[in-house]
Amino acid sequence: MDAFTILVGLARNNAWANHRLYAACEKLSRDDLHAVRTSFFPTIIKTLCHNLIVDWYYLDALTGGGKGRSVFVSEEPFSAVEPLRAAQRETDARLVAFTETLRAPADLDRPRDAGRHPGEATAARRVLPP
Repeated sequence: MDAFTILVGLARNNAWANHRLYAACEKLSRDDLHAVRTSFFPTIIKTLCHNLIVDWYYLDALTGGGKGRSVFVSEEPFSAVEPLRAAQRETDARLVAFTETLRAPADLDRPRDAGRHPGEATAARRVLPP
């Protein structure tokens, strides 16, 4: 199995893990999703939103979307699990589609601008797992 097949598999596994996570979260009440808890993000919904926003950020960098840090404008773009799950599913599908386009080492070496520092571009080799 080559590295590109592994990357596609990792993206698909990520989508599957998110599917399972959201299936569990959909069983929770709105109060449970928004209950303040002891963690880095105070609620389950805020944690799910953070996961999605970070996915948006890195996917944008990998695909050259040009949004950069603007994806962080809203810390909680969704307050209900159903639209959040739909957005995560769409983002996961885009990541799988992106990894399926990778065919050669040069595809990983192309600079990607994550918008962290002006003018700094990072090769996908450093953004994607080794």
